[in-house]
Amino acid sequence: MERAIPGQEIGATIRVLANGAWGVHSTTDIASLEQQMNPTLKLAQSVAARRSPKDRAISLAEVPIIEDSLHWTPKKDVRNTELSERLEHMDLFTKSAGGDDKIVSITCGWHDEHIHTEFLSSEGMNRTWSFQRSLINGMVTARDGSDVVSYRTRFGGEGGPRTN
Repeated sequence: MERAIPGQEIGATIRVLANGAWGVHSTTDIASLEQQMNPTLKLAQSVAARRSPKDRAISLAEVPIIEDSLHWTPKKDVRNTELSERLEHMDLFTKSAGGDDKIVSITCGWHDEHIHTEFLSSEGMNRTWSFQRSLINGMVTARDGSDVVSYRTRFGGEGGPRTN
């Protein structure tokens, strides 16, 4: 392990369907969400105005109106995993991926995610769900003469390595 760079990022996405077209805004500036509603709506309206007459407008299917919340909580908050444990998992990946003279590079990173989604519709839908997951992204690069090949993989992502 050459370095560990800790960080935390919070983001949100607003999607608006207006006049048969989507307007989307993504940001890490959570405080600006309310101010981004009108520009996102205007974006959808602008896209709809430029739609070719031969293209059909986007519409949502009829669905039952549901109001509920589901917040899955693991026994262990994956965001509090000790650095030593993370390094142990990444070291195992590095050792497992190595072992051949043709391998020239192995990189991996650990990602913790706490995903919280709220879906509100003008028809009255109000659903909220959230979950956590951890995953290790890895890439192995090998060279055989002038031929170079890379392979990407991930471990975890469905709750991480033993979080429940």
